[in-house]
Amino acid sequence: MGLLLLLFLFLPGRDTLRWVVDKNSTLQVSGRTNVNRFSCMVGEYAAPDTICFAKPCRGARGVALSGEIRLPIDGFDCNNRMMTGEFRKALRDGQYPELSISFISLDRMPEPCGVIQSLKGSVEIGLSGVSRQFEIDYSSLMVDGGTIVLQGSRSLTFSDFGLVPPTKMGGLVRVKDNLDVHFTLCLRKL
Repeated sequence: MGLLLLLFLFLPGRDTLRWVVDKNSTLQVSGRTNVNRFSCMVGEYAAPDTICFAKPCRGARGVALSGEIRLPIDGFDCNNRMMTGEFRKALRDGQYPELSISFISLDRMPEPCGVIQSLKGSVEIGLSGVSRQFEIDYSSLMVDGGTIVLQGSRSLTFSDFGLVPPTKMGGLVRVKDNLDVHFTLCLRKL
């Protein structure tokens, strides 16, 4: 989508819906080593970020989004002190202390129908100084008077961001390149 179209969609007076990211939002990264599985999680989202949905014009396809969430790399917990430290180090937390997710679009607006809906969307993920755009499959559910819960997953690799998977115990335990990212994004209407 072109920059001019995005600017037009978010001009004052344009119909936009504003949603705040709730603290119950989570992000989990799971992977494998040559020995076992591991899972690292950011269990609570502390920042009050806002995501805007531009109401589509009649006949338009898709919904433009604007907004970004930033997660501190030191917020990841792998339930193992050594693995947590190696995971954060592999993500280069000293140099790049945040993971950012910028929301670009959805194929349609989530509907307040009380049933789980399938949606597709685009996001840009920034990690360790590298940004990549990805398509995401979401499930959406409107709950308790207007909160949207978007859940989704995506497979990524350390190498997508120019990173080297961590090792432990002098290289005896090696993390595989593939990662599964699962998230729950709880959005409350402003």
